[in-house]
Amino acid sequence: MPTDTDLIVKSFTGQTNPGDLQLSDGDKALLIKLLSNSAFFPKQFESWLANKIPLLAPETTVSNVTGVIPVSKIQDYPADATKVLKGNATWGTVSTGNLGSLVVTDAKVAAANKDGTAAIPSMRTLGTAALTACAGDDARLSDARTPTVHHTTHVAGGSDVIANAVAAGASGLLSWADKTKLDCVSGSNTGDQTLASLGAEAVANKDTDGTLVANSDTKYASQKATKTYADGKLATPGAWTGWTPVLTASVSNPDLGAGSVVSGRYCQMGKVVTGYGKIKFGTSPNAGSGYYKISIPVTAYEANAQQIGSGLEYDSSAAAFKATVLTIFDTTHSTMHGDGSSPGAADPWVWAASDEIRIEFKYEAA
Repeated sequence: MPTDTDLIVKSFTGQTNPGDLQLSDGDKALLIKLLSNSAFFPKQFESWLANKIPLLAPETTVSNVTGVIPVSKIQDYPADATKVLKGNATWGTVSTGNLGSLVVTDAKVAAANKDGTAAIPSMRTLGTAALTACAGDDARLSDARTPTVHHTTHVAGGSDVIANAVAAGASGLLSWADKTKLDCVSGSNTGDQTLASLGAEAVANKDTDGTLVANSDTKYASQKATKTYADGKLATPGAWTGWTPVLTASVSNPDLGAGSVVSGRYCQMGKVVTGYGKIKFGTSPNAGSGYYKISIPVTAYEANAQQIGSGLEYDSSAAAFKATVLTIFDTTHSTMHGDGSSPGAADPWVWAASDEIRIEFKYEAA
């Protein structure tokens, strides 16, 4: 008849004959003590062991437990579920201990406790998925990846606006007001620019001629050229300038002939132009056809047929003179009028060698 101890041994060893283990009664008692302290005994033997355990020596607190103690094997204890039944049928506390190497295996961790979602306590496995952990030597931690497009976050209305640069030296964006000031700057200089480099005109555009004869809209006069021009005007106010009048006709222009003489002078003070001119026919002239026009030295303000002076026609063969009125024809020409006609190729006579046309004028310049 097997003893109670034999039945316990048989339950845990699977031996049909406990005597095959060749355990002494003392060894069997020790086995019962160890099984009770480790809480690995089957549920059906708990009441039986409760009667046998008081016969064993009291045990100290269980420590350095290797393996997992199932919750179902821990006796109910209202105040502290970490206590287990000791060998003397009283409660002891499981002291802080160390888990053995490789004791917690993948098989012992429920799937629900692995890689849980946010706010769910769980153990993380290493990997590249959204809920896995990243190892310390993972290449992704040092991957110099190109940042995603996010420029709109740094401008007005964005989540990370960069402020304008300030006088204290902190870097920032160029303000709109400063950009507007620089919009007028152009050219190939892309480096730092000084006020001198921004304000200097190209040397090729400089004009040093003190007479300013170029009369250009693209050249600028140097300081010296401007002073020379002004000094010249102040030193000789109203200076007279030589000028060559040109005689033309409304139909065909005349040929003044060999040895003809053409001369004139004028003076401009402000917008007022005053002058005179003489045209003397040479030998074998061709009078042309149509009425005559005579050029003026400075462009007139407008072509308004305004009387600007007088004329004198001379016939050398008859020693005869005829007075005329000089008017503006267009902004660059004048014309003569006398006795209801406009002098021309055959008026007031046929022009021949040594005949003359003289004019004097005063008008407003453009």
